[in-house]
Amino acid sequence: GGGIGKATARRLLAEGASVVVTDVHERRTDETVTELAAEHGADRVMGALMDAGDRDAIDTTLAAATDRFGPVDVLVNNAAVNVLRPVGETDPADWDWALGVNLSGPWYLCRAVLPAMIEAGWGSIVNITSVAGWIHGANEGPYAGAKAALHQLTRTIATEYGPQGVRCNGVAPGVIHTWFVDAKAPQLHDEADRTPLRRLGTPDDIANVVAWLVSDESSFVTGETVNASGGWYMRP
Repeated sequence: GGGIGKATARRLLAEGASVVVTDVHERRTDETVTELAAEHGADRVMGALMDAGDRDAIDTTLAAATDRFGPVDVLVNNAAVNVLRPVGETDPADWDWALGVNLSGPWYLCRAVLPAMIEAGWGSIVNITSVAGWIHGANEGPYAGAKAALHQLTRTIATEYGPQGVRCNGVAPGVIHTWFVDAKAPQLHDEADRTPLRRLGTPDDIANVVAWLVSDESSFVTGETVNASGGWYMRP
Protein backbone atom coordinates (compact mmCIF):
# COMPACT_ATOMS: atom_id res chain seq x y z
CA GLY A 1 0.00 0.00 0.00
CA GLY A 2 0.85 3.67 0.03
CA GLY A 3 1.41 6.25 -2.62
CA ILE A 4 4.14 7.36 -4.97
CA GLY A 5 6.40 8.58 -2.16
CA LYS A 6 6.51 5.25 -0.35
CA ALA A 7 6.93 3.28 -3.58
CA THR A 8 9.81 5.55 -4.63
CA ALA A 9 11.51 5.30 -1.24
CA ARG A 10 11.22 1.50 -1.35
CA ARG A 11 12.65 1.33 -4.87
CA LEU A 12 15.58 3.63 -4.10
CA LEU A 13 16.37 1.63 -0.95
CA ALA A 14 16.42 -1.50 -3.10
CA GLU A 15 18.94 0.27 -5.34
CA GLY A 16 21.21 0.85 -2.35
CA ALA A 17 20.36 4.43 -1.41
CA SER A 18 19.87 5.80 2.07
CA VAL A 19 16.48 7.49 2.17
CA VAL A 20 14.84 10.30 4.13
CA VAL A 21 11.05 9.98 4.12
CA THR A 22 9.11 13.18 4.77
CA ASP A 23 5.40 13.62 5.34
CA VAL A 24 3.12 16.17 6.94
CA HIS A 25 1.30 13.37 8.86
CA GLU A 26 3.20 12.01 11.86
CA ARG A 27 1.48 8.62 12.01
CA ARG A 28 1.92 8.03 8.29
CA THR A 29 5.58 9.01 8.53
CA ASP A 30 6.20 6.63 11.43
CA GLU A 31 4.37 3.74 9.77
CA THR A 32 6.25 4.19 6.50
CA VAL A 33 9.64 4.38 8.19
CA THR A 34 8.90 1.33 10.35
CA GLU A 35 7.80 -0.67 7.31
CA LEU A 36 10.77 0.31 5.15
CA ALA A 37 13.27 -0.14 7.98
CA ALA A 38 12.01 -3.68 8.50
CA GLU A 39 12.63 -4.40 4.82
CA HIS A 40 15.94 -2.63 4.29
CA GLY A 41 17.48 -1.90 7.70
CA ALA A 42 16.94 0.96 10.12
CA ASP A 43 20.40 2.34 9.40
CA ARG A 44 19.35 3.42 5.90
CA VAL A 45 15.93 4.95 6.56
CA MET A 46 15.09 8.16 8.35
CA GLY A 47 11.73 9.87 8.79
CA ALA A 48 10.98 13.56 9.21
CA LEU A 49 7.72 15.34 9.88
CA MET A 50 7.76 18.10 7.26
CA ASP A 51 5.23 20.35 5.62
CA ALA A 52 6.62 20.94 2.12
CA GLY A 53 5.28 24.48 2.24
CA ASP A 54 7.13 25.35 5.48
CA ARG A 55 10.65 26.66 4.83
CA ASP A 56 11.74 26.39 8.46
CA ALA A 57 10.70 22.73 8.46
CA ILE A 58 12.62 22.16 5.23
CA ASP A 59 15.76 23.72 6.73
CA THR A 60 15.46 21.57 9.86
CA THR A 61 14.86 18.39 7.89
CA LEU A 62 17.75 19.00 5.50
CA ALA A 63 20.13 19.68 8.41
CA ALA A 64 19.06 16.46 10.15
CA ALA A 65 19.35 14.45 6.92
CA THR A 66 22.83 15.80 6.19
CA ASP A 67 23.91 15.10 9.77
CA ARG A 68 22.69 11.50 9.48
CA PHE A 69 23.65 10.54 5.93
CA GLY A 70 25.95 13.26 4.61
CA PRO A 71 25.29 15.66 1.71
CA VAL A 72 22.12 15.01 -0.29
CA ASP A 73 22.89 13.91 -3.85
CA VAL A 74 19.38 12.82 -4.89
CA LEU A 75 16.22 14.86 -4.31
CA VAL A 76 12.73 13.68 -5.23
CA ASN A 77 10.06 16.36 -4.86
CA ASN A 78 6.83 14.44 -4.48
CA ALA A 79 4.64 16.35 -2.00
CA ALA A 80 1.48 17.80 -3.53
CA VAL A 81 -1.97 19.04 -2.58
CA ASN A 82 -4.95 19.58 -4.83
CA VAL A 83 -7.93 21.89 -4.45
CA LEU A 84 -10.82 20.88 -6.72
CA ARG A 85 -12.68 24.12 -7.44
CA PRO A 86 -13.24 26.44 -10.42
CA VAL A 87 -11.02 29.54 -10.37
CA GLY A 88 -13.85 31.86 -9.32
CA GLU A 89 -14.69 29.65 -6.35
CA THR A 90 -11.14 29.03 -5.15
CA ASP A 91 -10.45 30.53 -1.75
CA PRO A 92 -7.32 32.74 -1.77
CA ALA A 93 -5.94 30.82 1.22
CA ASP A 94 -6.32 27.55 -0.71
CA TRP A 95 -4.55 29.09 -3.72
CA ASP A 96 -1.63 30.21 -1.56
CA TRP A 97 -1.47 26.82 0.20
CA ALA A 98 -1.47 24.86 -3.06
CA LEU A 99 1.19 27.07 -4.66
CA GLY A 100 3.28 26.88 -1.50
CA VAL A 101 3.32 23.09 -1.34
CA ASN A 102 3.31 22.33 -5.07
CA LEU A 103 5.76 24.94 -6.36
CA SER A 104 7.45 27.12 -3.76
CA GLY A 105 8.33 24.14 -1.57
CA PRO A 106 10.02 22.20 -4.39
CA TRP A 107 11.86 25.38 -5.47
CA TYR A 108 13.12 25.96 -1.94
CA LEU A 109 14.23 22.33 -1.55
CA CYS A 110 16.08 22.45 -4.87
CA ARG A 111 17.76 25.67 -3.82
CA ALA A 112 18.75 24.11 -0.49
CA VAL A 113 20.38 20.97 -1.93
CA LEU A 114 22.12 22.58 -4.90
CA PRO A 115 25.25 23.83 -3.07
CA ALA A 116 26.24 20.32 -1.90
CA MET A 117 25.50 18.86 -5.35
CA ILE A 118 27.62 21.54 -7.02
CA GLU A 119 30.47 20.88 -4.59
CA ALA A 120 30.26 17.14 -5.31
CA GLY A 121 30.03 17.72 -9.06
CA TRP A 122 27.06 15.35 -9.20
CA GLY A 123 23.41 15.42 -8.30
CA SER A 124 20.03 14.33 -9.59
CA ILE A 125 16.77 16.13 -8.87
CA VAL A 126 13.43 14.63 -9.89
CA ASN A 127 10.24 16.67 -9.63
CA ILE A 128 6.99 14.72 -9.61
CA THR A 129 4.75 16.89 -11.75
CA SER A 130 1.49 15.87 -13.46
CA VAL A 131 -0.10 15.68 -16.88
CA ALA A 132 -2.35 18.42 -15.41
CA GLY A 133 0.54 20.78 -16.12
CA TRP A 134 0.00 20.25 -19.86
CA ILE A 135 -3.79 20.05 -20.24
CA HIS A 136 -6.68 22.44 -19.53
CA GLY A 137 -6.53 22.15 -15.74
CA ALA A 138 -10.28 22.62 -15.29
CA ASN A 139 -11.31 22.61 -11.61
CA GLU A 140 -7.72 22.31 -10.40
CA GLY A 141 -6.26 25.68 -11.37
CA PRO A 142 -3.74 26.10 -8.54
CA TYR A 143 -2.54 22.50 -8.88
CA ALA A 144 -2.27 22.54 -12.68
CA GLY A 145 -0.69 25.99 -12.66
CA ALA A 146 1.90 24.93 -10.11
CA LYS A 147 2.70 21.75 -12.05
CA ALA A 148 3.15 23.70 -15.30
CA ALA A 149 5.54 26.02 -13.46
CA LEU A 150 7.35 22.98 -12.04
CA HIS A 151 7.96 21.80 -15.62
CA GLN A 152 9.60 25.14 -16.31
CA LEU A 153 11.58 25.14 -13.04
CA THR A 154 12.89 21.69 -14.02
CA ARG A 155 14.19 23.05 -17.32
CA THR A 156 15.64 26.14 -15.68
CA ILE A 157 17.61 24.17 -13.08
CA ALA A 158 18.81 21.74 -15.75
CA THR A 159 20.09 24.64 -17.85
CA GLU A 160 21.70 26.57 -15.01
CA TYR A 161 23.39 23.71 -13.18
CA GLY A 162 24.16 21.17 -15.91
CA PRO A 163 27.68 22.61 -16.22
CA GLN A 164 28.25 21.69 -12.56
CA GLY A 165 27.13 18.09 -13.08
CA VAL A 166 23.63 18.44 -11.69
CA ARG A 167 20.73 16.92 -13.61
CA CYS A 168 17.09 17.89 -13.08
CA ASN A 169 14.16 16.01 -14.60
CA GLY A 170 10.47 15.48 -13.97
CA VAL A 171 7.95 12.67 -14.05
CA ALA A 172 4.38 13.56 -14.98
CA PRO A 173 1.98 10.85 -13.81
CA GLY A 174 -1.46 10.41 -15.28
CA VAL A 175 -4.14 8.86 -13.10
CA ILE A 176 -2.41 6.76 -10.44
CA HIS A 177 -4.32 4.37 -8.21
CA THR A 178 -3.67 5.76 -4.73
CA TRP A 179 -5.72 6.49 -1.62
CA PHE A 180 -6.48 9.95 -3.07
CA VAL A 181 -8.23 8.45 -6.07
CA ASP A 182 -10.17 6.05 -3.87
CA ALA A 183 -11.16 8.60 -1.24
CA LYS A 184 -11.38 11.96 -2.99
CA ALA A 185 -11.83 11.29 -6.70
CA PRO A 186 -13.34 7.81 -7.24
CA GLN A 187 -14.68 8.93 -10.63
CA LEU A 188 -11.10 8.76 -11.90
CA HIS A 189 -11.37 4.96 -11.94
CA ASP A 190 -13.40 5.41 -15.15
CA GLU A 191 -10.32 6.87 -16.83
CA ALA A 192 -8.86 3.39 -17.23
CA ASP A 193 -11.30 2.86 -20.11
CA ARG A 194 -9.89 5.95 -21.87
CA THR A 195 -6.27 4.92 -21.37
CA PRO A 196 -4.58 3.02 -24.23
CA LEU A 197 -3.04 0.56 -21.75
CA ARG A 198 -6.51 0.08 -20.22
CA ARG A 199 -5.48 0.48 -16.60
CA LEU A 200 -4.69 3.13 -14.04
CA GLY A 201 -1.07 3.63 -13.11
CA THR A 202 0.42 2.26 -9.92
CA PRO A 203 2.86 3.99 -7.56
CA ASP A 204 5.49 1.45 -8.67
CA ASP A 205 5.07 2.59 -12.28
CA ILE A 206 6.22 6.05 -11.22
CA ALA A 207 8.90 4.81 -8.81
CA ASN A 208 10.50 2.84 -11.66
CA VAL A 209 10.84 5.97 -13.78
CA VAL A 210 12.26 7.95 -10.85
CA ALA A 211 14.82 5.19 -10.18
CA TRP A 212 15.97 5.38 -13.81
CA LEU A 213 16.21 9.17 -13.72
CA VAL A 214 18.42 9.22 -10.62
CA SER A 215 20.66 6.45 -11.95
CA ASP A 216 23.65 6.69 -14.26
CA GLU A 217 21.59 4.93 -16.93
CA SER A 218 19.95 8.29 -17.66
CA SER A 219 23.20 10.24 -17.45
CA PHE A 220 22.57 12.16 -20.69
CA VAL A 221 18.97 13.11 -19.83
CA THR A 222 18.27 16.46 -18.19
CA GLY A 223 15.56 19.09 -18.44
CA GLU A 224 13.08 16.41 -19.50
CA THR A 225 9.71 15.53 -18.00
CA VAL A 226 8.72 11.92 -18.64
CA ASN A 227 5.02 11.47 -19.33
CA ALA A 228 3.98 8.35 -17.41
CA SER A 229 0.27 8.14 -18.07
CA GLY A 230 -0.24 4.90 -19.98
CA GLY A 231 -0.99 7.01 -23.04
CA TRP A 232 -3.96 8.72 -21.32
CA TYR A 233 -2.34 11.96 -22.40
CA MET A 234 0.12 12.17 -25.27
CA ARG A 235 2.32 15.22 -25.60
CA PRO A 236 2.05 17.03 -28.96
